[in-house]
Amino acid sequence: MFNNLKSIISLLFILLSCTSSWTQENSSIITSISSARSSHNGTLVKIKGIITVPSGYFASSIPFGYAIQDKTAGIYVIDTIEIMKGEYQIGDEIVVTGIRSEAYGLSTIKEIKASKISEDQIIMPIKVETGSINESTEGTLISTSGKIMELRNDAPYGYKVFIDDGSGLIDIYVNTSTGMIRDTSKWNAGMTISVTGFSSQYQSEYECDPRVPSDIVIKQ
Repeated sequence: MFNNLKSIISLLFILLSCTSSWTQENSSIITSISSARSSHNGTLVKIKGIITVPSGYFASSIPFGYAIQDKTAGIYVIDTIEIMKGEYQIGDEIVVTGIRSEAYGLSTIKEIKASKISEDQIIMPIKVETGSINESTEGTLISTSGKIMELRNDAPYGYKVFIDDGSGLIDIYVNTSTGMIRDTSKWNAGMTISVTGFSSQYQSEYECDPRVPSDIVIKQ
């Protein structure tokens, strides 16, 4: 009986060792962000990409973090340490290891560790119609334009500006944490604006979230 118990313990030790080795090996493989987005919640992933939203800029409405994008897709990374706003800046290239997760309907990765490998990289926004901002664009840097149809205060989280180019209404969500709320006083229904921002989601609603004042241009 003792020998059988010893054999079982030895087998369990081997299985645990194999699992540990597989996990370490799996965590060392860099996958595309598109593949990471397709993985199940709770999956350990490692990705590389360029920062499109600096650390903490959207912290007033979603968990503290930043957005990263490669050639295949983009995703929001929750920074569980919350070191400081602006820790990573637009154009920084970083490698992130984390756990696939979700926050308020938005696909995310909970950061375990991250490291910057270069700076001053460029990600160009994808031009889309207002009605085409959806799950297919979520996580990426986009640009769109349209007429302001409605403005709605969403304090203390942010400010909602609904625009439409004729293809469908979209919420341009101005986060309080960007410091851009004061700029909304210049906007009125009927104006046409051009917006660059992060293609986001809150619950069942899709958004385009600008990052800095230059992301919004008043056309008329």
